[in-house]
Amino acid sequence: MTTMQPRTENKVTRSHPMHCDVIEFEDRYELNLDLPGFQKEEIRISVEDSNLTVEAAHSAQENTGKMLRSERYTGPYARSFHIGKDIDCENAGAAYTDGVLKITLRKIRKVPATIDIQ
Repeated sequence: MTTMQPRTENKVTRSHPMHCDVIEFEDRYELNLDLPGFQKEEIRISVEDSNLTVEAAHSAQENTGKMLRSERYTGPYARSFHIGKDIDCENAGAAYTDGVLKITLRKIRKVPATIDIQ
């Protein structure tokens, strides 16, 4: 059994981390990540070498007026998780609703092997 673990490296250096809940079920894992203010086209999910990475980027908005204060972060966000070898990446799914990205990762069923005696 593999436990979902956040990787210690986090590409986000600002004070706006990508908050996440990881929930384990018998047949799957669900990750719920807070990504408010993004369009789904600005979010990218990838899996490489047993690591799931979620990346998103805000672009600076064009203003014709004089900026008096700017507190909203623009730029890249990223978060990686070690997912192990027991995940069926071919049947993973994701949905983005109301600023929350929900990723569903199905577990690979391990069928006990039996050997018939001749």
